[in-house]
Amino acid sequence: MENSYELTCLISPSLDETEREKFVEQIKESIIKKEGEIINVNPLSEVALAYPIKDHNKAHMLIIDLKLEGEKMGELKTELNEKESLLRFFLIRKNKERQQKPIRTKERKDTAEKIEIEDIDKTIEEILNPSKEEKTSEEEKNESQ
Repeated sequence: MENSYELTCLISPSLDETEREKFVEQIKESIIKKEGEIINVNPLSEVALAYPIKDHNKAHMLIIDLKLEGEKMGELKTELNEKESLLRFFLIRKNKERQQKPIRTKERKDTAEKIEIEDIDKTIEEILNPSKEEKTSEEEKNESQ
């Protein structure tokens, strides 16, 4: 099953313009060889890095939207890791547009028994004023401790 991904690459600033273009083409070819589909390629942009990566403070950022089989993704990652001029890459799986499923509500069935107020009063009385038998069993427990 094909999944949608966004591949962001940080390319070494030490490459000149023709080398960068050639490098971008190599990445595209790698995707196509793995039967992937390139949806969009954003133009290269130079970015300042928050911290040095491989002794570089700047990089050229490439963003490619693509579709690829999940099984082929490992092969692509391995190939990208072997490229010297690639400082870092991020591969993010995009969420599919999910259709909102209708929320199921449980139908409430009134199976509860109707309780008379008198029964409730009796229960409260039993809780507040326990019978003598209950008192003696509680006293025995206290004495045994």
